Amino acid sequence: MIVLLALGLVSVVRNEAFQWDVVAQYFTSASVLRGLGLTLWLTALVMVLGFALGTLLAVLRLSANPVLRWVSWGYIWFFRSTPILVQLLFWFNIGMLYPQILGVNTVNLLGPVAVAVIGLTLHEAAYAAEVVRGGILSVDRGQIEAAESSASAGGAGSPGSSSRRPCAPSSRRPGTC
Repeated sequence: MIVLLALGLVSVVRNEAFQWDVVAQYFTSASVLRGLGLTLWLTALVMVLGFALGTLLAVLRLSANPVLRWVSWGYIWFFRSTPILVQLLFWFNIGMLYPQILGVNTVNLLGPVAVAVIGLTLHEAAYAAEVVRGGILSVDRGQIEAAESSASAGGAGSPGSSSRRPCAPSSRRPGTC
């Protein structure tokens, strides 16, 4: 199997019909490199914003308040079940769909990069919320009880910190606290 893969790779590399010099010229053109830079910047920004919003949504989803739980559930359901392309097309064309919202002209309000940040962040937040919620729910009840007893006995942290501290030791190496 590895031999066949190697033969196929050699065949692609040595085949003159691929015109690798032309491919290299296009890959190193200024427009492609600018697009690569924008893609990497968008990825980093959307991951940070999406994770922050997703963490908030996860906390709302685990809330005792049923209204907050339902709002968070509805958000996560909607943005996870709608394809990202549909979401991006909606945000890009919102000025055409709603020319004015509360007296604000929306036709030229958002540029393509802003639309990408908004659409991708909202989509990423829905997925991040489920990841964070799953992480919180995976904490063993014994760890939560140990953190609560440690906090109430004047141990590591104040009583208010017991709800957020049990997750942290599970993800750290021993001896780094």
